[in-house]
Amino acid sequence: MIEHKIHIFESLRLDVQKKGDTLVVQWLGKSTAREPILFLEPFFKKMLLSQETTFEMDFKNLTLLNSSTITPIVKLLIAVNNSNKKILVKYDTNKKWQELNFSALMIFQKNDGKVQIIAE
Repeated sequence: MIEHKIHIFESLRLDVQKKGDTLVVQWLGKSTAREPILFLEPFFKKMLLSQETTFEMDFKNLTLLNSSTITPIVKLLIAVNNSNKKILVKYDTNKKWQELNFSALMIFQKNDGKVQIIAE
């Protein structure tokens, strides 16, 4: 059970809080690493193995996300679709780069509601 924890990888900060049965991950700073999968894949695997049933990924305060970061996020969405978990991905529509990146992830939404991409 994670109550509140901060994970830092280069200029990326993940602020993790448990709210009920939801694990909220707020993305802060910049995701500019060449191989963020080295950090994100183990982090996401640990999340998926946790007792929490719902995850919320909040990207609204992230200032930069490089293309190398998209791959581990896509893998996470696929893993959630193949599990008994749910994920909400929130992004800021006022940031053009977020709109372009995250609206493309809507292809992972299905009628079962396991993956929800939410524009705010």
